[in-house]
Amino acid sequence: MGLDLFIRPRNGSTDESLADFLRRRLGQEALDKIGEPLMAGIHVADPERLSLQATFPRYAEIERRYGSLIRGMIAARRQHAAPRPGAAPGAPRPSSSGPKTTVFMTLYGGLMELVETLAARLEGATIRTGCTVTSLTAAGTEGTEGNGRDGTEPRNPASGGPGSWK
Repeated sequence: MGLDLFIRPRNGSTDESLADFLRRRLGQEALDKIGEPLMAGIHVADPERLSLQATFPRYAEIERRYGSLIRGMIAARRQHAAPRPGAAPGAPRPSSSGPKTTVFMTLYGGLMELVETLAARLEGATIRTGCTVTSLTAAGTEGTEGNGRDGTEPRNPASGGPGSWK
C-alpha cells in the first residue's frame, strides 16, 4: 500500500472499475482484504463491476489533485486540523452540533428489521424469502407481479407460471 506514494496518477478521464483503481493504487492484497469486503457490505456488489466515478468519485479526484491517495488523505487531515481564521493558536475546535455520524450506518436490528417490519405491515401479501427475484412488473391496481427461482419452482395458479407470484 505504501507504493501509492510512488505510483503515477492515471492519465485520461475515462472511468475504471473500483477494483482496478484499488489494485493499481494499493495492490491486490488491499483489494482482497479491504476493498472487496467493504464493497460487499456497502454496495452488495462486485468491485470489478462497480464504476469508480459512480461509487467513489472523490478517490479519482484525490488521485488527480494530489497524485496519491495517501498524500490526499494527509492533506485533508491537515486542512481539517488547521486553525480557524481569527481563533487563538492552540484553541480547541468547536464540536459540531448534533450527533456524530458515519457513512457506515444501518438499522439497530440490522437490515432484516426492515424486511420483518414491512412483512408485518403488508396485509394480504405473500412474503417469499430464500428465493432469487428475476423480474418485477407492475400489475395495475393489483400491485406487483414477480418472477423468481428458489430451486423448487412452485406454481402459483393466480399468475400461471412456475416460480411466479402476485
